[in-house]
Amino acid sequence: MNHGDREIVVDMTAHEPSELAYAAFYADCAHETRPILQGHRLSLVFNLCLGPGDSETYRHPPDYSDCIREIAERLAAWRDSDPGPDKLVWLLEHDYSAAGLSFATLKSTDAAVGAVLREAAQRADCEAYAAIVHVEETGTLRAEAEGWEWRDDDPESLEMDEVIDGRHWLDGWVAPDGDRPSFGEISLYDGEALPRDALDRAVPDEQWVNEATGNEGVTLERSYRLAALVIWPTIVTPTRSMA
Repeated sequence: MNHGDREIVVDMTAHEPSELAYAAFYADCAHETRPILQGHRLSLVFNLCLGPGDSETYRHPPDYSDCIREIAERLAAWRDSDPGPDKLVWLLEHDYSAAGLSFATLKSTDAAVGAVLREAAQRADCEAYAAIVHVEETGTLRAEAEGWEWRDDDPESLEMDEVIDGRHWLDGWVAPDGDRPSFGEISLYDGEALPRDALDRAVPDEQWVNEATGNEGVTLERSYRLAALVIWPTIVTPTRSMA
């Protein structure tokens, strides 16, 4: 399982019938369960809920409210700049489903960032939304060494050498009040995603290899699905994807 830049392998082997090996983790922690060779596996899925009075001991996200004024000023300067990106897309740290994404359900640092950007955007005469970012890319396969054969490796471990085709878009829009506007698919363009290297550091959700056909060599395809906060000037109409 991995989270951020940390990855661990948990050995669930129990050598005695009386032993019980277990691991507990949040569902947004990317994980893989390998095939069982002997014995049984039991998976329990449950929700963690706050009861009355629990909010007093709840671990609150960090408070960045002292940054709101400066960020609002920077957003206003960006709003009035020309040329510049039509929108700003801040990629979140945690994974969220399309149904579970909203400003109210953001976790930890994401919640702190969401609160600051929502208030700063309002002060700068901008609109803020949460959305799902989709990335699909096709590229050439990076060869490791002379005599190397890609069939010997797990497709998930292979790397892309050069992107030759791709599509980036956003959907699943959610307003700060929980409303879901019908913007549909809106393209994500170069220079709009923040932090600048966030997409480069992202781990693909899926990755697969296409064998050589005709004049085309072996290609690697990958797809990402990420959550983000999106800001654009109130007077700007988002550009829809033509795909």
